[in-house]
Amino acid sequence: MMMASYSSEDPYRNYGLEHFCTKYGIPKLDLEKFERKFSLEIIKNEIQDNIVTWIKTDHGKLPFFEGIRDDTLIRENNGKIKVNFDIFNEIGYILSGHLERLTLKEREKIAKIPIVDIYERILFDAIRRNKKIKAKPFWPNGKKFALCLTHDVDEVRKTYQYFTRSIQHIGRLEFSRAFYHIKSFFTDKIYRRNPYWTFEKIMKLEKDLGVKSTFFFLQEDGKVDILRPETWKHYARRYKFSNLEIIKIINKLHHAGWEIGLHGSYYSYKDPEKLRKDKNELEEILNTKIHGIRQHHLNLEIPETWHHHEKIGLEYDTSLGFNNCLGFRWGT
Repeated sequence: MMMASYSSEDPYRNYGLEHFCTKYGIPKLDLEKFERKFSLEIIKNEIQDNIVTWIKTDHGKLPFFEGIRDDTLIRENNGKIKVNFDIFNEIGYILSGHLERLTLKEREKIAKIPIVDIYERILFDAIRRNKKIKAKPFWPNGKKFALCLTHDVDEVRKTYQYFTRSIQHIGRLEFSRAFYHIKSFFTDKIYRRNPYWTFEKIMKLEKDLGVKSTFFFLQEDGKVDILRPETWKHYARRYKFSNLEIIKIINKLHHAGWEIGLHGSYYSYKDPEKLRKDKNELEEILNTKIHGIRQHHLNLEIPETWHHHEKIGLEYDTSLGFNNCLGFRWGT
């Protein structure tokens, strides 16, 4: 199996090529050797800041960030493959955050399209039709995907929700549901139930299923302004890592094999000292290193937030998603 390093002259194309090769288990070659090995001719173009065109494909209409002269994206002839768009350049740019430059309207159009995955599938299918290749699946045992289970521990005690949800249901004329929340407030108090303390239930469920997850714990201290209702939630969601009950459950989860991560507080995405302080507190409780984080509300300032994470020793972040809709923020 031949392995070769990438040249540094074309970082976006090389990044796109590396991602493609890793995903499909193809030996990593530099761009020129890759094209020669698979009899590929790939059009080279400049990537634009905005969507230049949309082209109809077997996978639906796809956006492109370059001018494309031939709507047939892949042409195959006697074992030779011509790719009529700068595929690895497109992939490299998108995986580097290119979609963040788009207008909100453009991003909404493409949010539900896994652009990178489709680009790569189009090329891989063409190579497989023309060459005998042995590709090593990305996931072991022939699995098509992996599921990462996580829980954001925003709150550990039900408080204001009894009443806010009652009001919401009354506004929708759902009186029976409103009555349920009001009734549950009294019954939970009488029987000392806390419907938001579900750690043991989750542990049992996951143990029965043979899986383990990550719990991201939050220490919120965002300022509450009585004149700004959108800030009230910061008060209701507060619990301290130093609370004995929290310390016990964190250690119980950790010693039983669940991962503990940091759920960065609402404004911490732009406050590295707050991130450092909370991370240190969690690590003192666990007496071990914290590896991962998810920012509260998926708040990110790209790339500054990731620089903050790196400086305090975090290894991964799971915040890269939309906080107002479902979709593929970076194309995959």
